[in-house]
Amino acid sequence: MTPLGGDRTHECTNFVRTDRAKKRIAQKSGDTLTRTAEGVKSEDYLGVWACDRCIISINADDDGFYADVDWSYSPGETLRHETWHYTCTYNTENATMECSNGKYTETNRKDENNEDVKVHYTDGTAVFVMRQGTLTWNDNMRDCAEGMTFYPAGM
Repeated sequence: MTPLGGDRTHECTNFVRTDRAKKRIAQKSGDTLTRTAEGVKSEDYLGVWACDRCIISINADDDGFYADVDWSYSPGETLRHETWHYTCTYNTENATMECSNGKYTETNRKDENNEDVKVHYTDGTAVFVMRQGTLTWNDNMRDCAEGMTFYPAGM
């Protein structure tokens, strides 16, 4: 399912896939994740990652890691903006960021004075996987980032 419910393609990867791709990186075997995780450290995840109009910011504070995802759509009749906020834990076995307590919010703005904010859920889970300098986001609730590859912002 895509954030807007349509079948979009993502032009930020070297190839084009639709959101309806059936395989997810999070479903790969532990052997595959472990084999490709060599040298990946928790601090490698920190920073801003981008793909198309979606930005992921992964940060750390005294309480641990957290991730914010910001997905904006071009203005039309309604400006749509979606956000996810996760609490994350670094998995040392697979070198992944495992996230919980995900809050997904959708904002629809028709004009400066007319904004509709809807919280879809507050119990979302996700996994971020960083390999060979790129990041994937596996949202376990909606599969909204299927086929997307995120690169460090500014590259």
